[in-house]
Amino acid sequence: MKKTLQSLGLALLVTIITIGQVSSQKAEIVVNEGESTFLPFLKSGFRPAIGIAPVAGIVKFDDADQTLTAYGLEISLQCPMYQCKTNYIRQQISIVLAKNDEFSSLALELAPHYRLPLGTSLELGVGPHLGANIIKLDLIDTATDTETVFAYGAGTSINYFMERVYFSTEARYTLTTEAEFESGYTSNYNNLRVLGKVGIRF
Repeated sequence: MKKTLQSLGLALLVTIITIGQVSSQKAEIVVNEGESTFLPFLKSGFRPAIGIAPVAGIVKFDDADQTLTAYGLEISLQCPMYQCKTNYIRQQISIVLAKNDEFSSLALELAPHYRLPLGTSLELGVGPHLGANIIKLDLIDTATDTETVFAYGAGTSINYFMERVYFSTEARYTLTTEAEFESGYTSNYNNLRVLGKVGIRF
């Protein structure tokens, strides 16, 4: 699982750096002109403002007493599918791993956040998320049991910008479908996650 996370993270990093190098270096973001916009990436002046950030924090599963450390990678961009009349929507794509000696959860999520300005450099983000959790149990007999569950929920974030560098704190509550393992064990993996981010926009 760790090697998978590292490989995916490296691939995402190379991709985003490459895109950032060939995209416009202008700092401004043009996503709407006072009207709702479908497929804004087709409009002249659209800036994806691609961001990349390592993330770290904690996750607490509803059915577990232990709070786990979580870490991963997030890429984000101005939503290319739709932008609202006021403010803007930022699309967040994340991969986050939480684990201990007997259990691991690899969360892959897509989270569009509506951004509301709180000041010159401060924004509030709110929105849903969809994705999947890959759950792995390390059983007593040294075997492993893996299941993938559908995940959905909502979250909120506070985001502070210093030119191209940004700092964020985000909380998400996630509901999952029930996992049915070959061993006969069944459970959902509903959880609350709080993460910090430090990233850069290209």
